[in-house]
Amino acid sequence: MTLEEIFQCGAGQFTDGNNFTKLGITLEDNTAQEIWEAVSEMAENYPNVPWKALQPEFWSKFPINSLSPYNGLRLHGNPKMRIGREFMKGYT
Repeated sequence: MTLEEIFQCGAGQFTDGNNFTKLGITLEDNTAQEIWEAVSEMAENYPNVPWKALQPEFWSKFPINSLSPYNGLRLHGNPKMRIGREFMKGYT
């Protein structure tokens, strides 16, 4: 799912796996390739992490400090994780 699809159906606020099931959304684990790409990227760039510049663009799509334009709800919490470059290319 794209980020827009996640927000439009409300899945960005889900904290229980049953909510996904009710909407017919199947959660999938990352593939070995996706894990390899993320870990390789982190190892390759540490401590100089040029992909950090992409992080604000990615996280700006999450309505953390404002209401979601899709359903008027806030996301839970303030994410502190980093998203891999290859993943961002494919899903944003």
